[in-house]
Amino acid sequence: MVKREEIFKYIKEKYDITPEYLWEDTPDAAVLRHRDNRKWFALIMNVKNEEYLNVKTRA
Repeated sequence: MVKREEIFKYIKEKYDITPEYLWEDTPDAAVLRHRDNRKWFALIMNVKNEEYLNVKTRA
């Protein structure tokens, strides 16, 4: 299983984007945003002790 640190490292190296932690009540939830329009393209968070990754892609 790929770990969140590996995902963050890849995104940082390839796109120079770092995760943002937006919510105090869910400090492990991170979003990744497009540099130009600041829209999210990924959300990584734990739900009931499971980690989920939601990524938007172009069709």
